[in-house]
Amino acid sequence: EFMAEAKAMGYSGVEMLPEHELPQALEAGLELVNLSGPGMTQGFNRLEHHSTLILQVQEAMRKAKRLNAKAVIIFSGNRAGQDDREGIAHCALGLQTLLPLCDELEIELHFEMLNSENHQDYQASSTKYGLALWEKLAHPRFRLLYDVYHMEKMGEPVLLDLKTHHQAIGHVHCAANPDREAIQHSVSVHYRKVLEVLENAGYCGYLGQEFIPPKGSSATEALEELRGSLEHLKSMCV
Repeated sequence: EFMAEAKAMGYSGVEMLPEHELPQALEAGLELVNLSGPGMTQGFNRLEHHSTLILQVQEAMRKAKRLNAKAVIIFSGNRAGQDDREGIAHCALGLQTLLPLCDELEIELHFEMLNSENHQDYQASSTKYGLALWEKLAHPRFRLLYDVYHMEKMGEPVLLDLKTHHQAIGHVHCAANPDREAIQHSVSVHYRKVLEVLENAGYCGYLGQEFIPPKGSSATEALEELRGSLEHLKSMCV
């Protein structure tokens, strides 16, 4: 089984799994790092979505607590012509209602910034947006999910961001750029430097690798790709 094989080769956690794969991960002994919440396209930046999203995120947080996951990932939603300042203000209004439940359940909310090429018209497509929201909410259980691939794609100064704003970051994602493959295929992102910056900043969380098996690959081939990623990471930590 894929999950068991991943655990055996040295992976310790998984994230953003679809519902039907959660039992497999738990049975394999993998930690559920987080659950993915709603709102990627219709998000907290629009007041008209708040009543629905708040209930959905509350449900996701309670599920995370039951499954011993530590966080729920949340999103801004698409821009649709909206000014960033208005979007940030609206996000803050909606998310602040969830903060008491964060404390009650001891669950974090991780706000993810995405590039607006793969996710067309996504509003929170810069570090600046996420930081403005983090500063506005100023709550220890609200933090940013910094995706190295997405922010590098948007031309953000990734190494400087990770060094300067590490206190705002609750979780880190990675993938190869430019083709969103496993990290050993990365051309423009130098992950050895990323790891050095994270270590020097005192980051102790997971580094989540986006893994999409190569098109047409068998399960065995996909596992070898996954093994290659782990070996690549280990080689950079020596």
